[in-house]
Amino acid sequence: VLASWLRQRSAQVVVGGVASKVMSLMNMVYQGTVTGPILWNLFFEDARHAINETFFTEIVYADDLNAYRIFPSTFDNAAIKVSLNNCQQELHKWGDANQVAFDAGKESQHVLSLSDPVGGNFKLLGVPFDTGLSMACAVSEIVSAAGCKLRTILRTRRFYTDADLIVFYKAHLLSYLEYRTPAIYHATRAVLSRLDAVQTRFLRDIGVDEVTALINFRLAPLLSRRDMAMLGAIHRTMLGKGPVQFREFFQ
Repeated sequence: VLASWLRQRSAQVVVGGVASKVMSLMNMVYQGTVTGPILWNLFFEDARHAINETFFTEIVYADDLNAYRIFPSTFDNAAIKVSLNNCQQELHKWGDANQVAFDAGKESQHVLSLSDPVGGNFKLLGVPFDTGLSMACAVSEIVSAAGCKLRTILRTRRFYTDADLIVFYKAHLLSYLEYRTPAIYHATRAVLSRLDAVQTRFLRDIGVDEVTALINFRLAPLLSRRDMAMLGAIHRTMLGKGPVQFREFFQ
């Protein structure tokens, strides 16, 4: 059965009812199939050996591969750059041997440091990080997109009660504001105040104060909700639930 599944296939691209020429699909893991992810994981699993041999640690999500290494503060960036290049070259050698091509446009190197960072911003699971880990870029992105969503909700306020508007806020905006909580939690109060201002503005515009929002509508300030969320993460970790990586930090 598996051999049949791996055989060459034919495909066409259809746009507006017009089909392209028939093309052949072969020597690949077919996307959108049940066994596709399993076969890819088996095939891609040993890519980590190339990284581990250079003393880096891998983090893999599907075909998204990241590697990191913790260096003593006494290391200068020139030495770290040499190590980064070596890791990248070893991974490329693995790719050449296994017919895997890495997209150069998606490859980047960064040194995370409060005093001497190197490199531009980068994204992990949709969250932008800056090399100084101030998370200002992530908060700015959230606030910018949230402004549009908030204006859309507020335009309808003359048609709904306060309770309805808060339900809309929770359903359409609150989850967006809180998706990145674990990534931005360490940011300074000055950075996070821009995010908190989104909910403050919403409550002000509909004429509900924070105490009423908490008692009557179960809507706590974002600052408090972040604390609750992170305490929940610690609690789940102590119960042996959630990502196993957290257990290294909470014991």
